[in-house]
Amino acid sequence: MTDLSFHLRVTLGIFVGYTAFVALNAYLAGYGQFSGGVVLVYLPAGLRLLLTLLFGWDALAGLLLSSVAAIYYFHFPFDLDRALVGGMLTAIAPYIAYLAARRVFRIEPELRNLDARKLLFCVVLYALVNALLLGLWVDHVMKLGQPATTVRQVFVADLLGTLIVVYALKILLSLRRRAAP
Repeated sequence: MTDLSFHLRVTLGIFVGYTAFVALNAYLAGYGQFSGGVVLVYLPAGLRLLLTLLFGWDALAGLLLSSVAAIYYFHFPFDLDRALVGGMLTAIAPYIAYLAARRVFRIEPELRNLDARKLLFCVVLYALVNALLLGLWVDHVMKLGQPATTVRQVFVADLLGTLIVVYALKILLSLRRRAAP
């Protein structure tokens, strides 16, 4: 299999999987919303960071496509401008955290040297970057007039969602290791 073929498959897999996860989250979280459609816990945020830490550039591409589609069909129906900007912001935030973690911690392939402290740094940095980018944009587009509140709500939702997803996966992996002979 060529490198291009591999990267396209990873990108397509991320697009399909992440889109399905966003749809499931929208269905499950329909009742726990702040103003402006910001939810209390946003589980897809955790998947965005995890996929980006694992797949880097391929994740950025897959998340961009998926985020544009999700925003276009779910959040701002058939508004391509908002979908493109929102999709770019939500895809670039975990990539910024990924690049910072690679530079500061010299993260190795397969995240071998990513311990709990470094992972927590990535989670908090990602939630902060995404909250600033997306929160300010959502506040501007929805004309809420409360940028600090919107940024705080996005930060809390992304932080909680990312912590839940990342540490749930960590628990599952540790259980799997114990069960393995």
